[in-house]
Amino acid sequence: VLKSEISHAITSSPGAAAKQKSHPATVDLLELNLIHIVMMHPEKLSIIAETNILNYFINPDMKVLGEKLKMSAAEPGRFDAVEFISRLDYGPLREKVLAKAVEESSYDERVLGRLLSDTVMQIRRRWYREMHKALKTRMIKAQEAGNVNLCNELISEKERLLREERMRSVIRLLPLP
Repeated sequence: VLKSEISHAITSSPGAAAKQKSHPATVDLLELNLIHIVMMHPEKLSIIAETNILNYFINPDMKVLGEKLKMSAAEPGRFDAVEFISRLDYGPLREKVLAKAVEESSYDERVLGRLLSDTVMQIRRRWYREMHKALKTRMIKAQEAGNVNLCNELISEKERLLREERMRSVIRLLPLP
């Protein structure tokens, strides 16, 4: 039923094909997979709040989508993925979410917790990697400009980031079922 309703929504959306071709969305697959899993298993929504994983999303549109999902699932009544998707603005992001929802996905309940934990860990790793890369770029520019104070601040920031990353890798924030 879900797939038929979503397929109908995809084909009946005004100008959906034209929008998708003219503005391809660069959506991070890890973030999309996490959103998809939580949409299909709203009982796992607490993971978003417990881990603050939305703070580690690189794509701001996906972060906003995650916040909407969190708020929508917190509303009284049963969460409905079709209704949630239908309320999204038309555009490439909506099309990606629709396509993912239609895609065959049978997550085994026995491995769902581990899959979520691994996805959260991968999103965090990628975020830290991007932050380290950005800091390194800023440090090189500061060195080239001869700004010693900024270099020292950036070194302190890099050390803080490394400590935080190590702490997060030691502490498992998602309990395995």
